[in-house]
Amino acid sequence: MDELDRLVRLHAAYDHMNAGDRGDDQKDADAAMREYASAHQLAPDKSEILFWTAVSLANAGKIDQALPILGARVHRHRGRLARDAAKAAKIRRPASACTFGAALELRPA
Repeated sequence: MDELDRLVRLHAAYDHMNAGDRGDDQKDADAAMREYASAHQLAPDKSEILFWTAVSLANAGKIDQALPILGARVHRHRGRLARDAAKAAKIRRPASACTFGAALELRPA
């Protein structure tokens, strides 16, 4: 039952993350942040939730709030973040990824 509980929590977290993405797409940063916060509460070990929270903040022009979310990981995983930003630009969120990449001075690896 522990595994089933974990999977139900994870599914709920991704439901919140998807709702956050919709809020971001609709330029409703407050709704997006509420949903991303709920997702993070349910699945604090999923780093992509923090990544997309930071992207959403950057997309809303809140770069100063976006950068601390990633903290020291930005420098440690700079190449990976650049690849993720490049993928996001092609696949998911062109404006967000470009804004976020520019804020971190990332270039596709």
